[in-house]
Amino acid sequence: MSSTSSLSASTSPVKTSGTVLIRSAADVSDLVNSGTARGRHAKMIVIIALGGIFLDAYDLSSLAYGLPDITEQFGLSSTMAGTVTASISVGSLLGALVGGWLVDRIGRYRVFMANMLFFVATALVCAVAQDVWTLIAARFVMGIGVGMDIPVAIAFLAEFSRLRGKGSKGSRTAAWSPAWYTATSGCYLVIMLLYFFLPDAQLGWLWRFTVGFGAIPALLVLMLRRRYMNESPTWAADQGDLEGAARILRQSYGVDARVADDAPATTPRRSRPGLAAYARLFTPPYRTRTIQSVSVGLAETFGYNAVAFGLPIIIATLMTQGPLTTIASSFALNLVFALTGGLLGIRWASTRSSSSPSRRSVSSETRPERRSSRRAS
Repeated sequence: MSSTSSLSASTSPVKTSGTVLIRSAADVSDLVNSGTARGRHAKMIVIIALGGIFLDAYDLSSLAYGLPDITEQFGLSSTMAGTVTASISVGSLLGALVGGWLVDRIGRYRVFMANMLFFVATALVCAVAQDVWTLIAARFVMGIGVGMDIPVAIAFLAEFSRLRGKGSKGSRTAAWSPAWYTATSGCYLVIMLLYFFLPDAQLGWLWRFTVGFGAIPALLVLMLRRRYMNESPTWAADQGDLEGAARILRQSYGVDARVADDAPATTPRRSRPGLAAYARLFTPPYRTRTIQSVSVGLAETFGYNAVAFGLPIIIATLMTQGPLTTIASSFALNLVFALTGGLLGIRWASTRSSSSPSRRSVSSETRPERRSSRRAS
């Protein structure tokens, strides 16, 4: 059978002599979900996606230690200090709301690249801000980038993972947690190094150097993304561009994918779900899960923000500790407890996914027997 032969009637992509033939967006989705991505290129995309998560966490936590100095330098009230802290979170909420729509309209790659430019520009503006409103505005725009980046990064992690086994979708998407707390630990490490190297007269500027340092890893990730990362093949296929999806599969997934000769000349775009589609989340069997997830997410956010933005202040004021002890304690708590929890989460997700096939195989084997027994009865 030649590589140009037509597809069979099955809905799965057909593999012929090492070449995978595709004829629809569903075939591209099947290839992505099968975990066919392999090689150094695919691993780099996973690393780059985690790099985006790293930057999100670094930017969110970069002002946690410097807030007292900001309050003193700009003469802020407690309300204005809270506004500085909340600005990036409000921006993240807006970014998350519009990010999904933008990704659907212009693609993941463009949104990813725009996010990195956001991070570089806003980190530098924050570092040289001469008034509080400039700082608030820059942190707000930075938050928009954070809100758009997180779901896109998670989507890339999922696409470059197989459904089960080593490197499964569960374990790779759970990798956001150790990447996140590696960043928060790294942020306090940067603060500690700056604390030792800056002259005493310039320690009040420590927060500026900490925020500005975030532009360096953002530039690095930006360069790597430009070299290694392509658009999502699933998105390209959903836009009706099967040739583009096949090209991305060859370049980024290491899969020799070709469009079959009998594929439709023009592939219609998939219809985008409207706002009414979200109503399904509140109908059985999803209602209970939705309410549970939202409740846990809200409660977790309150606790996380209290620690993420307030940990240095809690240690310095309530525990009456000096600057070095405050920085070292914040670093140790993030590294020892939060990062460890993230690594355990990956281990748990990997164990769950690797044990799933046996349960599914048992159920799939017994299901026909049950149907046969019903027909016999």
